[in-house]
Amino acid sequence: MTFSPHSCTKRPTGSLSPLDVPAVSDGGRYHNGKYRQIAEEIGLAAERAARTGWSVTMLPESTAGECRREIGILTKAIVAHRLPEPAGEDIDETAETAETAEDSDGAVPGPKSADRNGSPLTCRCEPPRRIRAHKKIIDAGPILCGLCRQPFTQ
Repeated sequence: MTFSPHSCTKRPTGSLSPLDVPAVSDGGRYHNGKYRQIAEEIGLAAERAARTGWSVTMLPESTAGECRREIGILTKAIVAHRLPEPAGEDIDETAETAETAEDSDGAVPGPKSADRNGSPLTCRCEPPRRIRAHKKIIDAGPILCGLCRQPFTQ
């Protein structure tokens, strides 16, 4: 099971996808009707979301039944997960969580190193643009959005 609507260039029927008609736009955030068509051709169901087009993608029972063996293998192999981002300031709250959390196999991971991604910031655009910056950069002065001309805030 190595297909997805995002990377599909050859369909299961053997025909080639028209490469001049992208299935997503707006930097990959909006999924158009082409995405839905490709998703349905490879056995997925796509529903429309208000801001992101046909992006609500699900695996129907019929497709899950056909791919049961592959899904079982992937379920056992994929054990990584992402901890939720801390809210508020540039505080490393995830270190406590990582020290006490258990992996899916029951093992307790070692202490987590400091977050190097910075704090998430958003502007007032619709939809909001999102960036990350470290506390030192944020404290140095406002970071302005080039579109709405407003500062990014936490």
